[in-house]
Amino acid sequence: MARLFDIGGTQWFMEVLVSKITSQVYNEDVDRCTELVLSMMHIDLPGCTLSLLLHILPSILSGSGRKEMLCYPANAALAKLTVSSLAAVLKMKNSVPYSTKRKLRSADLDNMCNSTTQPVKLRKLAAGEGLPVDPNLTQEQLVSQAHVGLFQLLSGAGLESGSLSPKLEFVAAVVHECVKIGGEESANLLSPLPPELINHLLKLMPHKFEMEVILRLFDPNLPA
Repeated sequence: MARLFDIGGTQWFMEVLVSKITSQVYNEDVDRCTELVLSMMHIDLPGCTLSLLLHILPSILSGSGRKEMLCYPANAALAKLTVSSLAAVLKMKNSVPYSTKRKLRSADLDNMCNSTTQPVKLRKLAAGEGLPVDPNLTQEQLVSQAHVGLFQLLSGAGLESGSLSPKLEFVAAVVHECVKIGGEESANLLSPLPPELINHLLKLMPHKFEMEVILRLFDPNLPA
């Protein structure tokens, strides 16, 4: 598997894994496949997570012929994969992939995050947010900015939906997964969540947000 990862690269690797999730039909198969994909991402968790946040999700949410990935049960599985991988990588310091051929680690990740074909360029995001633009960002900084970029992407996709839609269902699923983790980890995940997106979700999808979820959304330290 590591050799395939080296040959195909991070983006190809993640495209294949995500397509395997969406090819499943039954809930049990989807859940099992999602857990397997998450474990396989640990071959290079930071790199795979950045690829998911910056290449795959923008492509899916832009509606470029991949609407099936926003249909149930694939949308819930994709939301769980997104939150689980992001939560894990936010707790990591600079790390190297298990694969041995990934040299020039920082340059490799920076190129993936800011290449000419990149849908969400972190340098552009950093400039827009008034953050220092450093051509030699560390892995931890790249992940942090991708974290902010994810919620900007979700906010844009959610707020453009004036009625129920697969995109809005996916946004709500991501928020739900963040809330389910609980505690400081949940608060950290939800820190870039715009208040206007919360209000929009509560207005259009009140049935998706029980009182317990709403309370934990605003106070993640409440017991489950």
